[in-house]
Amino acid sequence: ARAASTPTRSTPGVINGEDMTRVRAVEAWLDKGGPPPQSWEVKTKADVSIGKELARGRSKCVRHGRLGTRKVVVVAVCPVSNSSAFAGHNYKELHAAGEALKRRHHLVEEMYFLEVLRGRPGIPTLRGAFLENGDLSIVVDDCGARITGVDRKRQPIASDAWRAFAKRDPLGAARALLEVF
Repeated sequence: ARAASTPTRSTPGVINGEDMTRVRAVEAWLDKGGPPPQSWEVKTKADVSIGKELARGRSKCVRHGRLGTRKVVVVAVCPVSNSSAFAGHNYKELHAAGEALKRRHHLVEEMYFLEVLRGRPGIPTLRGAFLENGDLSIVVDDCGARITGVDRKRQPIASDAWRAFAKRDPLGAARALLEVF
């Protein structure tokens, strides 16, 4: 049985006791082997259907996914090398071990960020996370197309999807920007 997803009431710019209680539940699960937070719908890999790769950066791999009929993305740490044994003593192995820890730390920070800001405007909902062979994956609502990009000169520009939305609903676009910032 899946936990019911209840929206979290929040005050923009204020981290309250309820927010910190959720973060402590995540910490207890991740660092102390406690049960996954009750609010999470995804607690194991079997809870989500994972599809094809959507994007790959330097530290994270993002895949399409489904949670029932809901579109989600599954974010995991990209492997550093072909070797999963980081117990060696040569420089390359020690560097790979340090890089793997940095990448995992980055994903853990993202998970805490999403949990503490749950319910805030512009923050995608963290649906849960799971560990597989010690590797962390987080599951977040799929928010659709990016709203920004960069031009040939590496300057920020609005995406075609955002420009189309702003043209179709200028007040809605303005409201969305104001709610986020």
